[in-house]
Amino acid sequence: MPSAKTKLSKENSSIVPEDFYELKVVSDPRISPGGSTIAYVQQEPDYENNSYKSAIWLVTTAGDEPQKFTIGEKQDHSPRWAPNGNKLAFVSTRNGKPQIYLIDAYGGEAVQLTRMLNGAYNPVWSPDSTKLLFLSDTNAEERQTENESKNGSAKLDAAAKKRLDEERKKKEEEKADPRVITRFIYRTGTSYLDDRQTHIYLLDLNDKERKPTRLTDGEFDYVAPAWEPDGKTLLASVRRVGDTDNNTIVDIVRLSIKGGKPQLVVRTTGGGVEAKPSPYGKHIAYVMTPEKRSSAQNSYLMVLPAKGGTPRNLTEKLDRSVNSPAWSHDSKSIYFLCADRGEQSIWNVTLVDDKIEKLVGNNRSIQALDVSNTSLLAYMLASPTTPSDIFTARSDGSQEKRLTHINKEFLAKKKVAPVEEIWYESFDGVKIHGWLFKPADFDPKKKYPLAVEIHGGPHVMWSPSERTMWHEWQTFASAGYVVFASNPRGSDGYGYKFKDAIHLNWGTEDSQDMLLGVDEVVKRGYIDTKKMVITGGSYGGFMTAWIIGHDNRFAAAFSQRGVYNLTSFYGCSDATLLIEWEFDAFPWDKPELLWKHSPIAYVKNIKTPLFIKHGDLDFRAPINTAEELYIALKKLGREVVFVRYPREGHELSRSGEPKHRVDRLTRMLDWFDSHIGRKKQKKNK
Repeated sequence: MPSAKTKLSKENSSIVPEDFYELKVVSDPRISPGGSTIAYVQQEPDYENNSYKSAIWLVTTAGDEPQKFTIGEKQDHSPRWAPNGNKLAFVSTRNGKPQIYLIDAYGGEAVQLTRMLNGAYNPVWSPDSTKLLFLSDTNAEERQTENESKNGSAKLDAAAKKRLDEERKKKEEEKADPRVITRFIYRTGTSYLDDRQTHIYLLDLNDKERKPTRLTDGEFDYVAPAWEPDGKTLLASVRRVGDTDNNTIVDIVRLSIKGGKPQLVVRTTGGGVEAKPSPYGKHIAYVMTPEKRSSAQNSYLMVLPAKGGTPRNLTEKLDRSVNSPAWSHDSKSIYFLCADRGEQSIWNVTLVDDKIEKLVGNNRSIQALDVSNTSLLAYMLASPTTPSDIFTARSDGSQEKRLTHINKEFLAKKKVAPVEEIWYESFDGVKIHGWLFKPADFDPKKKYPLAVEIHGGPHVMWSPSERTMWHEWQTFASAGYVVFASNPRGSDGYGYKFKDAIHLNWGTEDSQDMLLGVDEVVKRGYIDTKKMVITGGSYGGFMTAWIIGHDNRFAAAFSQRGVYNLTSFYGCSDATLLIEWEFDAFPWDKPELLWKHSPIAYVKNIKTPLFIKHGDLDFRAPINTAEELYIALKKLGREVVFVRYPREGHELSRSGEPKHRVDRLTRMLDWFDSHIGRKKQKKNK
C-alpha cells in the first residue's frame, strides 16, 4: 500500500516526488492482423515489493474501453499476435525466469510454452502461425547437454534433474570466486557478463512434445531473428568479426529452419542492427551507423535486394538519425522514427523515388511504432501534458486517434506546468533550441528560482515531451521553479555538423550554449538570479561539474551518474570506445588532452555546494570518478554530499527501484530548496 505521505499527495494539486507511485506508462503497441485490436504493455510501480508489475492490455482501434488481458502480477510483456489472429504469444516472469506463454486471442488461461534453463524471450511468429522463434542464453556445456538430450543419451528422472540443478548452481557460484576476466567488456548494466551467448530456438506448435530446437551454435550472440515470407528461412544479426567487444561490425545472416551454416547476406556496422524483410520478400531493410567515430554519426535507413547486392542509403539526404523501420503492407515504402529538433516523429520513405515525408509529429515524442498489414499505424506517444498513451493514424498520418488515457484520473487532480519553446543565439550566432516549464500559476511579474536540466549522451536530445523526465520537470515546476532544458551543440536532432561539433572539445562550446540560454531566460525578468540551481545525469553530470568548475552563478548543483575524470573512465566503463571516438586518443597517448577536458581538473575552482549521486553498480559511468571528485572536494573543505544507491546502475532515474527513484527526486528538491533559502537543509542519511 502507498505510504501516508503518498496518500496525502493525492489531496494536493501539486505534483510531488511520491506521485511516482501513481504514474503508469505504456509501451510496445502491436496491431492484430486486420487492424481491429492493439495489444500493449502497461507498467506501474509495485510499492509493496519495491519493483514494477506489467500486464498485457487490449484496446480496439474503434476506441472502446481498454481491457486488461493478462494477470500482470509480475512482468508480462512482449505481446506478439499470430499472423492468423487466433493466438497471442508473450513473455512472463510469473513463474520465475522469463518464459514464452501462449494465450487465445479471445482470452482464457495462458499456457507456458518454454521452460528454458536461463529463460526465453523475443518470440517471433512464423508466417503460417505454426511456429515460434525465440532467444535464450546458453554456454558451451549447456549446448552440449542439449545435443546429448536430442540424441537420446541424456534422459533424466526427477532426482537426477534435481542433482544436476544443484551441481549447476554450485558451478555458477564457483565461476565468480575468483572471477576470471578475459573479455574486453566484461560487465554491463548492473552485472558481470558470464560465459553464455544468445542463440535462436525454433518451437513447432504442432509438435506434441513442443521441444525447442536450437538453430545456431558457437561463441557468438545471434539476435533479432526475423522470418522471411517463405517461412523456411529467417534472418538474424550476429557480431563475429575480430574482438566483438572492440568494434561495431555486424553480419546479417540467413538461416534455414532445417539447420545448416548461416549464410552472409550483408556486413554492416552499428548497434542494435535488425534485418526487416519486406512483405513480398524482395528487399531487406536495416539501420546502419558508420563505424568511424560512431558515437556522433547519424544512423541511416538502408535497403538491399534479399538475394544480395549493394545496399542503398535511403535517408542520407535527411541528415538525421533514424530508428525502428517498419515496411508498408505493399512493400513500396518504409516507415521509421526520426529524431528532429526536440521531437521524435514518424516518417516514410518510398523505394521507387526515395521520397521522404514526415507523417506524425507536432512537437511530441513517439517511442514505439507498429504497422499493420493494412498500413495502419499504432504508436506510443508522449506529450508535455501526458507521460504516455497509445495512438493510431492512417498510413498517410491522417485521422490520428488517441485510444488510451491511462493517467486520466491522476492528471485530473493535478496542475500540469505549461511549456514554452525558445530559440536563442549562442556566442558565434549558432541557434540553440530550448524549453521552459513554468509553474501552473506562473505570474511574469514575480521572481522565481531557476532549475537548469542538462541531458546525457552527449549525442541525444531533450524533448518537451520527454517521457522519462516528465515527472521530474513537473515536480520542479509544481515546487515553484522555472525549469530550463536545452539542446546545446553535440545534441542529436539538428544534423551531423551540429552533433559532431564537440569532437575533441567536451565542455567548452556546449557549456557556453547552455549558459547563454540561462542568460536569455534571466533577461525576461522573472528569474531570481540568487536562486538558480543546476543538475544533469551521465554527460549531464559531467557538464554539471564542468560548469560549476568554471562558473559560480548557481546556488547549488546536483550531479548525477556523471563522468568526472576521462582518463580513469576509459578503463572502467562498458563504453570505453566512447573516448576513442570522441577524442581520437588513448589515455596513455594523450593524457593531457583527456585531463584538460575532465571536470576534476578544475576542482579547486568549485565553490558551488555540490550533491553527488551515483549507483554502486553503474558500469556505464563507474562510481570511481565520483569518488575521486567527492574526496577532492572534501579535502578542499568544500560543501559536498555523496549519496550512493546500492543495487543501482546507470539507469536509476529511468528504471531503478521505485523507492530509490522517489528518494533521488526528494533529495534533489530538498537540496535545492535548502540552498535558495526556502527551508533548513535536511540531514542526508
